[in-house]
Amino acid sequence: DDATATLATAERVTWAGADALTAGQHARVALAPLRRGPTTTAATAVRVRDLARALDRTAETYAAAEHGAERLVRGLTAVGATLLAETPLRFLAGHVVVGGLAGGLLLEGAVHRATGRWVGPADLVRSGAAEAMLHGAATFLRALQPGLQLPVRAPVGEAVAPLARHLGTGEVRVRPLLPSLAQRLGVAPAPPPIVVPLVGAGLPTAHAAPRSIGAVLRDVDTGYDGALGTVAVTRLDHPDGTRSWVVAIPGTEDHRLVTSNPLNHPSNLRLMAEQAAASAALVARALAQAGVRPGEPVMLAGHSQGGMAAMQVAADPAVRSRYSITHVLTAGSPIAGMAVPPDVRVLSIEHTTDPVPITDGAPNPDAPHRTTVRVELAQSPDVDDRLAARGVMDAHGSEVYVRSAERIAERASAHPSLQDWDASARAQIYGAGATTATTTEYQGTNVLHRDPEPPADARRRAAPAGASGP
Repeated sequence: DDATATLATAERVTWAGADALTAGQHARVALAPLRRGPTTTAATAVRVRDLARALDRTAETYAAAEHGAERLVRGLTAVGATLLAETPLRFLAGHVVVGGLAGGLLLEGAVHRATGRWVGPADLVRSGAAEAMLHGAATFLRALQPGLQLPVRAPVGEAVAPLARHLGTGEVRVRPLLPSLAQRLGVAPAPPPIVVPLVGAGLPTAHAAPRSIGAVLRDVDTGYDGALGTVAVTRLDHPDGTRSWVVAIPGTEDHRLVTSNPLNHPSNLRLMAEQAAASAALVARALAQAGVRPGEPVMLAGHSQGGMAAMQVAADPAVRSRYSITHVLTAGSPIAGMAVPPDVRVLSIEHTTDPVPITDGAPNPDAPHRTTVRVELAQSPDVDDRLAARGVMDAHGSEVYVRSAERIAERASAHPSLQDWDASARAQIYGAGATTATTTEYQGTNVLHRDPEPPADARRRAAPAGASGP
């Protein structure tokens, strides 16, 4: 196209000046073969565009065939696991598992002999094999429950539901840990105790308004550096007088089963099983204390467990009756089995070697209001990302997802789904350039569990932020 435009400019120049009928004529004769005929740059551009469209169609055909094969294998695995669990032959499950592991080891040895490299955990996650195995195991466990259990698309939630019910959140109530500035000055009453998870308001701080998914996830990543069990609620005041909100929710911070921090492992299991979780209730209560008014657009953004909590809150009828949840942004979150209403736009970012998003045993559903971006860290221009792609859990780090989100935001215009999501977020959430942002942190505490919390710096030394589970 550039060459065609240059040749057109050159031909126009030949008609200018006193030599247009002499030297200009000779120049036009020389340009004629380049401007007209089947081998010109314009014709080449047409052929290249046709080739590009054909390649796109071919790629789509291959992708559809691969997707169909994966669904077939997943379906056969689910049917086999269900039949095994529903018959008296269930005692053979142990033998089947042992035989499968032995077959896997033999296959890995064959791959090593053929390619000279071992199949590592990252390869199993990237290829979808680990997700398929989880799907089969969850289907088997689910089918062991009383009654006929037909296979479902995302069986992990129902498989862990019996265990999740025994890990309830207990009785919780609000306990303000740090009053807001207005309360300190005596101009606002303290919120009354409520029998829902536990929130204390922090001091509001003004800062630059987020303008992209990268900036939003950076706020989520920053949450790991603060007090435990904390979510950040940002009020965006637009020049026209309207307001919108962004809630940043970190992932699992405490890995004990009994803990005062609502961002714990019991919340993981309860979220997966679609049962009420303390972390989701923390978000809902933070919205109430922040003063979100009906009709004001709200974006919920979370990493790992934070993304699961965001999905549960966005689908909660009680929350939806009070607030307008318009967008959900998740990073490294297993949310395939979690549904939200079609008026909530969901953007999910997953690294192909991150094992946490596959713990639901199913790929995210395809829907007009749900977009999933899978990022191959091994092809990233950032050396830290390429190193993270080699580790088992390094690809789950929240700071790695921030870098991926920043690159996705830069290339949002290249894909219709991303372009549509970005345009919607700018119109409803980010607002105009003069929008101002004020962030208040809200901390949750389960008052029934009085165990001492580890210091935040010790938690971060033990593992990368959010890198040891959903």
